[in-house]
Amino acid sequence: MYGAAFPLALSLSFAEDACVLGYPVYFHQGFENCETLKSQEGVHALITFSGRWIESAYDACATISRCHERFFLITSSDRTLPNVMEKIRLPRLCSNEYMNVLYLLFLDLVLLELLRLAG
Repeated sequence: MYGAAFPLALSLSFAEDACVLGYPVYFHQGFENCETLKSQEGVHALITFSGRWIESAYDACATISRCHERFFLITSSDRTLPNVMEKIRLPRLCSNEYMNVLYLLFLDLVLLELLRLAG
């Protein structure tokens, strides 16, 4: 999971539960060397609620998205990145508290699917 500090902090409980099920979750705040990231198999997701991260560093975000076969984008922004398998479009809300709740519900749905796969 790539993103700013706040969405990644909300993902911590999800990561702990996923690891217990045998699905390790790694966090990257900021941008790393793409060659290092290529060696990490799995599903990669970039999380930017408002899309400011994409706007401020589009080239770096695009490089990360090109590095992976299975790449998801979670944002409320209209802008997208290359090589995105699925864009999960969050609604634009007047309060971040509502966005937090929606994001946590989304992570719970993912966790339920991981439970189903593990069972």
